[in-house]
Amino acid sequence: MSKPAPLSGFPEWLPAERLVELEILDTVRRVFELHGFSSLETRAVEPLEQLLRKGEIEARRLRCTPYSRKKLEVALAQARRLTVEEPAIALKQLQEVCSKAGVAVVFVPELPNCAVSGAARWSGLRRAIIQLSFRHKRDDHVWFSFFHEAGHLLSSSPDDVFVDIPGEDAADEFARDYLIPPAAYAQFLSSVGGRNISHEAVRDFASEIEIAPGIVVGRLQHDSVIPYSHLNGLTVPISAETLEALWQQSMAVSRLDSMANLAQLT
Repeated sequence: MSKPAPLSGFPEWLPAERLVELEILDTVRRVFELHGFSSLETRAVEPLEQLLRKGEIEARRLRCTPYSRKKLEVALAQARRLTVEEPAIALKQLQEVCSKAGVAVVFVPELPNCAVSGAARWSGLRRAIIQLSFRHKRDDHVWFSFFHEAGHLLSSSPDDVFVDIPGEDAADEFARDYLIPPAAYAQFLSSVGGRNISHEAVRDFASEIEIAPGIVVGRLQHDSVIPYSHLNGLTVPISAETLEALWQQSMAVSRLDSMANLAQLT
């Protein structure tokens, strides 16, 4: 567990002011890129704090109802069913179902020298943030990271900050068993015995428990049942284009909100 200290020397804006600032910066960036310039980010703070800060900015773009543990439990059941969908669609729907439980799910690219797959934290008493980095760029890793962080929220209080680091056994166990029920997994391993596990066997088992085949593959690889080189064709890559599409969608929502706020003022 990590508790980042507040960053010194950085201005803090209210959400409406920050949205205006982000819109201006985004416009400047697009104009410069049209003229052949590329962006350059200089590392000014520690990578972890920078990553968390980016997540907070992205979370402000999402509209969320007040946090409800009961609604989060319902959202997790819906999220599990989403694993079988195409990633770009599933992850957008994941944001929507979690926002109804008061949890902002945001996607921020990993930073150099910051090997973090996800983080969970509270934003005040009425909102939580789950931040995913797509570090491993595979569907099984992204879904495991999400449920790992959700496990933290279910067992924590608004004073806690959690970052995905080794040794978080309770959150790992929650994600592992929520995605693949232990009894079903043991029965599957018994049924395949010592023989080579086929693509068909994994697909059938995944269909039976209603999750993506890649999640089963990731579990088998992690448990050393199969080598990491086997059955990777059943996993789904998470591309940079997917992340960009999700970011653009969140930008579109924030623009609509800003326009609505301006209309009310006028």
